[in-house]
Amino acid sequence: MRKKYKDSQPNRSALFSGLLYTAKKTVITEKELNLGQPKKRNTASLLWGKATEFFKRMFQSPGGYTHAERAGVKNMRGRKFYGFSLKGEEGFYVRVSATAAAIVVASLLLTSGIFAPTSMDITVNDAGRVIAATTTEETVGAFLEKNGITLNQGDVLEVSKEAELTQGMEIIIKRALPITILIGNEEISVRMLAGTVQQALDAAGIKLDEQDEVYPTVDTYIASGITINIIEVTQETVYEQEVIYFKEITKSDSSLAKGKTKVVTAGENGLQENTILVIYKNGVEISRETIATEVIQEVVDQVTYVGTYVAPAETTKPSQHEEEPEEPVTDDSGKLTSVPTLSEIHTGTLYEHKQAAEPASSIIEKVVIIDHVTAYTWTGNPTATGVYPRIGTIAADPKRFPYGTKVYVPGYGYGCIEDTGAFRDASYTQFDLYMDSEAECVIWGRKRNYKIYILSD
Repeated sequence: MRKKYKDSQPNRSALFSGLLYTAKKTVITEKELNLGQPKKRNTASLLWGKATEFFKRMFQSPGGYTHAERAGVKNMRGRKFYGFSLKGEEGFYVRVSATAAAIVVASLLLTSGIFAPTSMDITVNDAGRVIAATTTEETVGAFLEKNGITLNQGDVLEVSKEAELTQGMEIIIKRALPITILIGNEEISVRMLAGTVQQALDAAGIKLDEQDEVYPTVDTYIASGITINIIEVTQETVYEQEVIYFKEITKSDSSLAKGKTKVVTAGENGLQENTILVIYKNGVEISRETIATEVIQEVVDQVTYVGTYVAPAETTKPSQHEEEPEEPVTDDSGKLTSVPTLSEIHTGTLYEHKQAAEPASSIIEKVVIIDHVTAYTWTGNPTATGVYPRIGTIAADPKRFPYGTKVYVPGYGYGCIEDTGAFRDASYTQFDLYMDSEAECVIWGRKRNYKIYILSD
């Protein structure tokens, strides 16, 4: 049966392909735009397809319409459509107006934000700092780049940069800890998530020698801002030679006239080589230790015979004008043959003491080497033995040199141990000589490894 005219009119909803119907809505949901479409096809692609379909149907030949639409158009030939003729000049303007209206509607749709990319709410956990963000980026890497979030050496991103962003996604970034390593004057920086000092050194490519020291220790766990100090310990073996001074030994000789001396064996100093281990820390010497000694030249002690022979007294009475000779204080070589008394030691000035004759071997008990020989002057205080110091007073460790010991110090003269210095129980030996003035003390200074004669009293 033939359809009536009103039934053969074109379906306007079909003619506009649903585009205008959709545009009338104030909100277009993603579900509506993507209904029945693949997941990858978003709102923009859906609306663009509808717009393309609309324009295609507007401008193509009637063959592009459905059977009902073609029938309606056929019936409208030579007639008016809603008061407008579709033929001739009037029909031309109708068609142009419809086309313009369609273009305006499409432009409004394009600028209305309907085609804007879909935004998503995500969370960024950057080393414990949690930030909520809204983004239209599609991948994790694009989001980080756009927001200026960079990854440093050692930082860990728990998801791939190529991963697609999804609604409610959490991006977790673990930041490495900055670590400073000091080796002498060199500074090295590394970054690590966690671990021990040893692992930090491995990460920096540092290998320790067996003697090197590390602070804190290698098994200490690292923390933010930690500084690791490496003390480079090196060793050096050096060899030093030391003089061994000979001793002067005296022996009595009854065949030799009293007061006469005879050197039987000349003294000769020996030589000793010490092997010393020197320890350096960061190039600075911190200790020396003698680990071996070797005598490379033997010492020869000097042996001197002292005469004890006394000629028998003459039976004849000496002449009235002849005086008996006094016993000489010095021998033929000008050396003192008797130990001076305390009064003789403390008599005179330092200048006179310097001019005193050296002791003969007959009154020398032994020769010692004193590590340090210094000088002091008037303090206003008595000595350790209760007397006030004077020329000839010497301070020493009484455990090594008992009070009352008489000595001869070359360049100073004769003296007696009557005082104790601050070097009691020291690991070294020291004599402190009393002098009348500070100027004399300055001139004397400090003498090291000084030969001293201990006198027999």
